[in-house]
Amino acid sequence: MLSRTPWLILLLLNIASAQIPTPNPAIPSPAAPPATSSAPPPAGSVQQHLVSFTPRLGRTSAPLGGSWLGLSIEWTHVDDALGTGVGASQRKDIRTGPIIAGLLESLRNSSGGWPVHIRIGGNSATRLWWQGSTLPRNPQSLWMVIPEELAILQQVAVDTFSKFVITVPMLNPDPAYAVEFLTQGILRNIAPENIFAIEIGNEPDHYVKNQRRPPTYAFPEFNAEYTNAYNAITAAIGNGFEYQGPAYAYPWTEEYFVPFIQTQKGTKYVAFHKYGQQGCSVYTNPNAVTPLTLMQDPEPEEYEWLDAIAQTSRAFNKTLVWGEGGSSSCNGTAGVSDTYVSALWTVDMALEMAYRGIQYGSISGAGQTYYAPYAVDESIGRVTARPTFYGMVMVQRILRGANSRVFRAPMDGGWATVGNSTKTWGVLHSDGSASLVIITKEAGAVSIKTANVPPVSCPNGAAAKGFVSRMSVLSSTPLTATTGITVNGQTWDGSLDGRAIGDYVEESIDPKTGIINVPGYSIAVLRVGCDAGMIGVQYTPPVPAPFIPATEPGKPGWTGNGTSAGIPGGAETDANGNVHGPRVGALVGIGIAAAVVLLGGILTVLGIRRRRRATLVDSNSHPHPYARNSAYIGKRGGEMV
Repeated sequence: MLSRTPWLILLLLNIASAQIPTPNPAIPSPAAPPATSSAPPPAGSVQQHLVSFTPRLGRTSAPLGGSWLGLSIEWTHVDDALGTGVGASQRKDIRTGPIIAGLLESLRNSSGGWPVHIRIGGNSATRLWWQGSTLPRNPQSLWMVIPEELAILQQVAVDTFSKFVITVPMLNPDPAYAVEFLTQGILRNIAPENIFAIEIGNEPDHYVKNQRRPPTYAFPEFNAEYTNAYNAITAAIGNGFEYQGPAYAYPWTEEYFVPFIQTQKGTKYVAFHKYGQQGCSVYTNPNAVTPLTLMQDPEPEEYEWLDAIAQTSRAFNKTLVWGEGGSSSCNGTAGVSDTYVSALWTVDMALEMAYRGIQYGSISGAGQTYYAPYAVDESIGRVTARPTFYGMVMVQRILRGANSRVFRAPMDGGWATVGNSTKTWGVLHSDGSASLVIITKEAGAVSIKTANVPPVSCPNGAAAKGFVSRMSVLSSTPLTATTGITVNGQTWDGSLDGRAIGDYVEESIDPKTGIINVPGYSIAVLRVGCDAGMIGVQYTPPVPAPFIPATEPGKPGWTGNGTSAGIPGGAETDANGNVHGPRVGALVGIGIAAAVVLLGGILTVLGIRRRRRATLVDSNSHPHPYARNSAYIGKRGGEMV
């Protein structure tokens, strides 16, 4: 059980471990001089442990990607998550929100300049409808995607150097819908160099549950559909793109991930989804997730099953991806997903996933969801950073760019020997430096002495130094705090441009003899290296060429119906995947379509297009029982994720 130290003691411990700034070449130097090692706390005042820099059981992760942690955003939230606000695309305002651009810059700079990857997908990708489609519309295709939203994505890439994973629909087994969306929508509005990967489909292991396929639907049928879609897409747009799948929700991950990897040779990024404590599965109500239960997640060996999948991925030259996740699914849990406890969870879960062989991760939600890393605070009318965002920044700063390797650092000869309340991770960096991460998940502080400090080689024979970074919160109710959080002494509270407020802070300590005091509910990182501050620039974005989408067949860049593959015919299906027969009254429909064209101007003036999503989902009648009474679903009609 988590201990309950009185807040006064916790406050005194925070004061005792106050961060003193040291020079950093990447940001303006603070005025105060570097600190030396502080004296150890009095014996018996805190739990004392010995932590070794030696990888436990000799195991480290594979080298990791440059920008390890990115975002996963629903198609239904492109406007408010990346544009200038709710409804931005209807105003044809394709600018990036300045605060959002600053937040993405903060993530990018924390990893040495590597582009932040942003997945646009989720359940809304399954149910999206391309506005310019000429194919029969499926009854479950509820969410309209219009050209202005795609233009927002292109502008975000230009403004922030971000790269996109674009999810295309597989609601209809006919790949014509995915091909049409790519050729007529995506590649006419987004430059190919801004597309990190094309993801085919989303959560096929939930198709039957969501009545998108017949009850007999199983992995063999999905694998055949995926193969068909992949072949049709590559025939239409060529081989210049990477692909991602199968985006399992969880039920198929353990049993059918390896067969997918073995058969889908053209798919480089193999992705699965995982939320804390099983999220809104049939077994767990996300509303039952509390700060204290989230502190127990992830359990030490909970993800051991990923080891075999990671090994198979490497054998087949695949990149294993945590494609979507958060503290709890179904839009998160109020009072948990939007509070400081989610920041602690984000760091611990990210390191667990990296240790298990995952190369990239994506945190769900930006927009009107509880687990969003940032969202609109409607009381002040602007975007604000949520606690989860602080956890993402901390992860990027811990890993410090490309090719780091994560390991479990033994504590007192074991690992997590005080239960799940204290975690100790190690990181080996590409420049030869190393970091030790201590995460305290209880109110009581811990005192850490290090052993087996690696011999880091510095220029001109200089001795390596110890630099301590921290993530903490100043609050009388720390786990449920929404403000007062700092990373390296910096905060995003009240930021008007999405950039950090305050000087970057690191403590100076002798890595071999110093004592690190870690207050409860906080994270401390001891980095043994040569230079203070964040990692230097590892990646410099190329200057983007002007993107002029082709609009006519035969012109450079044209990717429409003029390709040799063309677009196969489609058939409208019902919710169970049954094909509809020919529509009665087709000629009448043509006449109606003509009338709509004539009335288009009037409809635009009346603002009907602006209200294409104005019919909100009644949260009390939502098909998912745990979505009922959700303020977000009832207010914005957002898609469940």
